[in-house]
Amino acid sequence: AKQHEEALASLAEAVRLDSGNQAAQVHLGQAREAFSVVLDQSAKDALLARKYSVAVPALQRAAELWASTGSEGEVRRSEPFRKRGSDVLFMLVQREKLAAERALRPRLLGLAWAHYRA
Repeated sequence: AKQHEEALASLAEAVRLDSGNQAAQVHLGQAREAFSVVLDQSAKDALLARKYSVAVPALQRAAELWASTGSEGEVRRSEPFRKRGSDVLFMLVQREKLAAERALRPRLLGLAWAHYRA
């Protein structure tokens, strides 16, 4: 029913209460995988639409989803999400620097021209 957060919380609680319950552990892994796919797709769609304020939190949530397990294999699964989110943030910072530089350039050229004419 696309209520991934609630399902994850319920399954995590079931595993916490009965750590030997293999079925709960399997379902928790499946719920993480399904939610990870949903987050990844929403991040991809947001990036295509240039909605970075949606994409970065989705990637961050996907990374947290896998990193929170503590399992070494699953922690490694969080790295691609974390890297993509970092890359988007880096691109945005570079874009802002470039925009600031472009905004400053005409003023500098104007000052240089005024100095040359004087």
